[in-house]
Amino acid sequence: MVNSLAFGNLQGNDGELLVRIPKSLHCRLIEKAEVECVSLNQYIVYLLGKSA
Repeated sequence: MVNSLAFGNLQGNDGELLVRIPKSLHCRLIEKAEVECVSLNQYIVYLLGKSA
């Protein structure tokens, strides 16, 4: 269960998310996105959607 207090007021949510990840993971994600012929953003959104 997600604690809604941790997210504050979600009104006006612009859909942006900043996540810091290791360079090695970033490189692997770029490579996989290129294989799929999509942007890194599209690939990550796909992975997150598949996991949710």
